[in-house]
Amino acid sequence: MLTLLPAVQRLALPTDSVLGETTVNTGTLRAGTEANIIPDRAEAELMFRLVGDVDDVKCALEQCVDGRAELEYGSHIPAQRFHTIPGSAFDSDLGSGYDLVLVPNFLHHFDPPTCVRFLRKLRAAMKPGAVLAIVEFVPNEDRISPPMAAAFSLQMLGGTDAGDAYTFREFSEMVSEAGFRDSQQEPLVPTPQTLISAKA
Repeated sequence: MLTLLPAVQRLALPTDSVLGETTVNTGTLRAGTEANIIPDRAEAELMFRLVGDVDDVKCALEQCVDGRAELEYGSHIPAQRFHTIPGSAFDSDLGSGYDLVLVPNFLHHFDPPTCVRFLRKLRAAMKPGAVLAIVEFVPNEDRISPPMAAAFSLQMLGGTDAGDAYTFREFSEMVSEAGFRDSQQEPLVPTPQTLISAKA
């Protein structure tokens, strides 16, 4: 293990003109029970930040190890590429063909008709069956619980022209009016926020 880990660090791994180099972190090492006993086995857990195809990294790793250790692979997240769209979200061309649209902490700034207008614009940019994911403070129907979401309603009352902390029922009505279906909510524990999802 002591000879393999430095060799892994020196591997020629994929690079990307935007994302940079593939990086590797040795997160955990486990071996032996006492300092004066040679361990019968050793384990290391590595984490790679991908900038390209995971198979290229696996191939390089397998050639480096060359049977001197057993490799086990966990899950992976493909390299992600994002870009900003200049201008107002209400007026700019958002493009089309999206599989997922994330709307974090945005809709509470506006009244329901404005939210519906914006959500319709998103719906028009999404593929059929794509997922809309809204993250917000969502009070219960009593509008006084949970405490953080209820307090956020007061903040919106004083800090926006027409915004509010909307209940799940209100979000469901807005997304439905905008052409989405199957609204669901999921608390984002341990945060005080909620994920509202719907399908295009």
